[in-house]
Formats: sequence, structure tokens, C-alpha cells
Amino acid sequence: MEAEVNNSKKGVKIATRDREIGELLNRFSQFIQAKDLAGAMELFSDDVVVFDLMTPYQYVGSRALLSRLADWFNGYDGGISYDFDQLRVHSNETLAVAHSLVNCSGKIMGDIRRTNMWMRVTFVFMKQDGDWLISHMHSSEPFDMETGRVISQRDEGERVVTPNAKTIESH
Repeated sequence: MEAEVNNSKKGVKIATRDREIGELLNRFSQFIQAKDLAGAMELFSDDVVVFDLMTPYQYVGSRALLSRLADWFNGYDGGISYDFDQLRVHSNETLAVAHSLVNCSGKIMGDIRRTNMWMRVTFVFMKQDGDWLISHMHSSEPFDMETGRVISQRDEGERVVTPNAKTIESH
């Protein structure tokens, strides 16, 4: 089933399931911002595999992810901003992949400064018992090959290769 979405000069067909994935990711963002551990965890499969920015780089299973998210949430004094930009969704009836740039910011516990970083995130969803669940999540940051320095701000050497995507682009 498809829904038509107006995009400047013409209508674009976006599959309803792609919109569902976008809505799930919006819920994920809201759970992160509210530091709602139970809400965030309801979106993941029990056998989820997460490749993270920080060591140990890989978390396997919902129990490992629960511990990682709890540590992340407890490391911030107040809320965490987690906003998608250039979200794209690709799906069929049982599998969906979404990728986006994400801006994450907040005040680290015990630090007077706010962090603000951009990263790349990919989500793989599988339909399980009629519900879309995240079975894999991969977060990364680009780095400067000459210096080895992580690039966490989009204006630091950002090279745009393709035009900006719509808010949700469906394929």
C-alpha cells in the first residue's frame, strides 16, 4: 500500500511501511530524548546486534543493549537530543533498512559543557509477529585519514556527494 506525499513540484509515492519505519524512528528519538529505557527497548528484538561508537563496539542481545543504554542515559545530566537528518528508508514486506545522519547533544554528567556531535546511523528492522523490531543498529563517525581525528561536526571537511534527501525518502 502506498501513500502520496507532496514534494515541491510533484507527488512522490512512499510505501506505507516506510512511513511506519519513520514513525518508529521518531518514537526512538523521543525515547532517547526522554531517557526512557523501557520505551527504547521495546523497539529492539531480543537478539539485536548493535555496533556502537564506543568500546566494546558490539553489543549482542537485548540484555547487553539494556545495560549499554542505561550507562549512556546515566552519563548525561538532563535530556539527550537525538535528531535525524536525511533519513532514508528502504523496505519490503519483512525487512527494512533506514539510514540517517543523527545530531546528538546533551550535557555530560560532571562537565559544564554540552556535547554536540554528528554521526551516521543505520537501522535494520525485521517484521516479527506482525511488529517491526530493530534487529541491527550501527553507529559511526567519519574520521580524517591523515590525522586519525574523528570528525563530529558536519562543517569539518564535510563533502556532499549527492543532493540532500527528503525528510523520509522511500526506495
